[in-house]
Amino acid sequence: MRLPFLLKPSLQSPLTLVWLAALWLGLLSNWPLWQRMASLPELDNGRGQLFVLVFSGIVVALLGSLLSLLAWSRLLKPVLMMLFLMAAALAHFMGSYGIVIDPTMIVNVVQTDVRESGDLLSLRLLFSLLLLGVLPMVWLWRRTLVNGPWGRRLGANLLSFVAGVLLMLVLALSSFADLAATMRNHKSLRYMINPVNAIYSLGALAAQAGAKPIGPPEVIGADASLLPRPAGAKPPLLMLVVGETARAANFSLYGYGRPTTRNWPSCRY
Repeated sequence: MRLPFLLKPSLQSPLTLVWLAALWLGLLSNWPLWQRMASLPELDNGRGQLFVLVFSGIVVALLGSLLSLLAWSRLLKPVLMMLFLMAAALAHFMGSYGIVIDPTMIVNVVQTDVRESGDLLSLRLLFSLLLLGVLPMVWLWRRTLVNGPWGRRLGANLLSFVAGVLLMLVLALSSFADLAATMRNHKSLRYMINPVNAIYSLGALAAQAGAKPIGPPEVIGADASLLPRPAGAKPPLLMLVVGETARAANFSLYGYGRPTTRNWPSCRY
């Protein structure tokens, strides 16, 4: 009995797997990015649609060039499998919640507790992991990489890297005006390129954590002092409205069952 195509084992060049993975990640795992770009009013025309196609080529070339540096027989499969699962999860959360993956979001993920993580689990997440993550992993697991001399492999990897960079530059220059305008007006798009956004954000956080201040700390406000207050005067009132600590759905003013805003009528401005 013959196995289906997806499960049929075969010999495969590491660079062939690299560019197939770049196509999968760039085109399918980035569906929230393409959905977001399709909703931009300035791209709702023939020229805008052509630019989206060019930009998708830039993303594929970027991923292919970076993955080419990792196209070694013992390293490639584990890296690609991890990227498939990570990209599948990121695509689900970006598409479902309208978020971007920047350093701040990575900090939020690290600080999330078990209860909050449980609230994010859903059948839609499972479907995304199976379709965008597990499916290519199964196909990749059945591939047998072709080994060769390390010198030849190094040269081929570098050549593939340079080819990807050149392709990316050619595509960027072909639509430079649209690319510059879109990236300038919609800076959040750069944090939707999956999974480069997460890798970049993790690197930025690591660099920030390892950074050391230049020179000793400076003394600031050493001459500060409290101003005299007239007798009988009330202390100044400071009111903070912090939006990140509460959701509108949890306000009893909006119909939430628990009395979370019981003191609201007594507030004075």
